[in-house]
Amino acid sequence: MPENEVPTGRGRPGPCLPTWLLESISTSAKKGVWLSAKFETPEKAEELAKLLQYVNRSARFPYHVSTRREETEEGTRILFKAANNG
Repeated sequence: MPENEVPTGRGRPGPCLPTWLLESISTSAKKGVWLSAKFETPEKAEELAKLLQYVNRSARFPYHVSTRREETEEGTRILFKAANNG
């Protein structure tokens, strides 16, 4: 397979989640609280939303994450609350 070709199908590696995000998801699940992150650009907010959706779809993480998006004058705010699947 050529170097620049990405394998398809099962077993493809997912995105690498930042440590701060995993810790925040764990904290939210343990305490049952909503957490939020504010971004100045919609593109950055969309990146976080995609990572949170990945956590929901992945079998690697034992969490379900609910999300909300709020548009403010300062930028876009992503709110999320995690719950343990188990």
